[in-house]
Amino acid sequence: MESVLFYIIKSAGILSLFYILYILLLKNDTAFTANRRFLLGGILASAVLPAIYFTKTVIVNAPVFAYSQFSNTELVTVPETQPTDWWLIISGIYLVISVFFLLQLLFRSVLIFRTIKKNSSNIKGKYNIVETSQASGPYSFFNYIFINSKAVQKEELDLMLNHEKVHVDQFHSIDMLLANLLTAVLWFNPLSWFYKKIIEQNLEFIADHETAFASECIQQYQHILVKVSTNTHQPALVNHFYQSFIKKRI
Repeated sequence: MESVLFYIIKSAGILSLFYILYILLLKNDTAFTANRRFLLGGILASAVLPAIYFTKTVIVNAPVFAYSQFSNTELVTVPETQPTDWWLIISGIYLVISVFFLLQLLFRSVLIFRTIKKNSSNIKGKYNIVETSQASGPYSFFNYIFINSKAVQKEELDLMLNHEKVHVDQFHSIDMLLANLLTAVLWFNPLSWFYKKIIEQNLEFIADHETAFASECIQQYQHILVKVSTNTHQPALVNHFYQSFIKKRI
């Protein structure tokens, strides 16, 4: 278990390095797709690089000592006290908290599938539009788009759907799952939570960019962002239209 902990600590260090590089070099860059590759590359590097070991074999000629057969050495056994296994204690604490976050992630996934099961859906090509009565939509999870069409106007509905379709087309749910797994494993590293946040933000930037320039009126899309900025009910684990950094997105 000690080697596993060292692997996790190295992983946290590599991820922190990628986060710092992103903040220093790419934070204000509008090449959002390239930023997405960089952020995913950070997750991949933090998972793979700590597992790579470089070994070097060194042969040492040990000195030979001659002992007299007439030696009258008496061996005395001294009772030893068992030291506290701190690695075992730390490992137990880490494992309990990690399992908690993983179960929380599983619970959120179950809630999404329950929402799919209890609401009517309409398949349009590769998109499965799920009609909900929630005030937290629209949001997407893989090819499922959840939206309360009665709560928005027709013009707003089309733009919101186009926004979520970008998430579906570019498989942004994979990024979200990896980001949540990241915080479940590296929960002790504060930068892992910030890393998850910048992944979420960058995905919204990508969807906003694609939607705004595909629409006939960018200003109308900006007005919709301002209008929905007061919505604070945001389900976890999904790509959702409502975000708190509306000013940056505009």
